[in-house]
Amino acid sequence: MDTGILWKFGIDKKPVSILVSCKANMRKSQNLSPRIWSGKHPSRSFYKITQDLYISTPEATFLQLGKELSLIQLITVGYELCGSYGLSAQSSSGFLRREPRSNPQLIERYLEKCEGIHGVKAAKRASSYLIKGSASPMESLLSMLLCLPPSLGGFGLPRPELNYPIETNEGSVAMRRCDLCWPDQRFALEYDSDTFHSDASKLHLDSSRRSALEKAGIHVVSVTKNQVFDRGQLFNLATIASKRLGKRLSPTPFNFAQKQDEIYQAVFE
Repeated sequence: MDTGILWKFGIDKKPVSILVSCKANMRKSQNLSPRIWSGKHPSRSFYKITQDLYISTPEATFLQLGKELSLIQLITVGYELCGSYGLSAQSSSGFLRREPRSNPQLIERYLEKCEGIHGVKAAKRASSYLIKGSASPMESLLSMLLCLPPSLGGFGLPRPELNYPIETNEGSVAMRRCDLCWPDQRFALEYDSDTFHSDASKLHLDSSRRSALEKAGIHVVSVTKNQVFDRGQLFNLATIASKRLGKRLSPTPFNFAQKQDEIYQAVFE
């Protein structure tokens, strides 16, 4: 395979994972890492790039990773596929903004056509926990920690809308977005990034956005990085959110801390 074609399309991570139909075609190299897919290929499994080159669709990629990743790792990948960010080692923040590659409904519809394919059970289970619209790894982390069931390390809160638009009619900005929003309860969590913490204009923008949301009738709670990574503060945040949402926190299992660690590691490994 001419790897130069791959680099042309921005596929520059080595080795590149490729699919082959049988063991006889598995030839590893510095640039290529083959995987076997010998079964049927449901529709919407590949995009045609050139005459001889196809790449897996996001939905097919999610299925293939169901054979290799843990449940939490697969959920994390799903949040990224259904979000407006992509991990990037070239970015100082660790990710870049981009359009979503898929959504939970597309993934679920694809998996319905994959009965009997290795990895589909794990992929289906993971897809049931996906929420679309995350704009950053931290938003994904916060959503997973608060909303996954306790058996997986979350607090079992109702699912929010991520980056939900709220009409504010505030000056020149008619619409504001909430990081995590429960529209029916008029409640939102806003993550305060510390990436540009000393930037006065950034702080003013965050404050202005919160003020506009409050005027629109949304009760906003700010969330800091320390709250997300400190177990005690995270529990307090979950308690506050549960009261606003009218839902009692579920009991947590004996290995809850271990399950929480799996979420942290999956998002930031």
